[in-house]
Amino acid sequence: MTIIESAGDRLVVQAGSLFSKTTLTLDKKAGRASMENSVLIWRGKPREIPIGDIAGVDLLTFKDNLSGADTHKPALRTHAGEVIGVPSGETDAVQTMQKLREFLGIGGRGG
Repeated sequence: MTIIESAGDRLVVQAGSLFSKTTLTLDKKAGRASMENSVLIWRGKPREIPIGDIAGVDLLTFKDNLSGADTHKPALRTHAGEVIGVPSGETDAVQTMQKLREFLGIGGRGG
């Protein structure tokens, strides 16, 4: 996870590579969470949800089919039960989850 911006009412995190990256923007003033994927110079349509719809931030665990190792990914959980994966590398997954929980002032089930 790379924190692009961290102000009192705005948090922007980004993960990926030079060729493909995902950016999550949490903006309390606007009341929106926005996630955008980009590949090279092409930007995907941002996915937006109201920040008030976010019920928690969890740490999801997946089994890697090749190595059998557990991998982790932070995710936003909405009040409606939707789970939205958050950009993060494996080594930053817990730190990303904690930073998001702190910024949003909410807890979660995982981690």
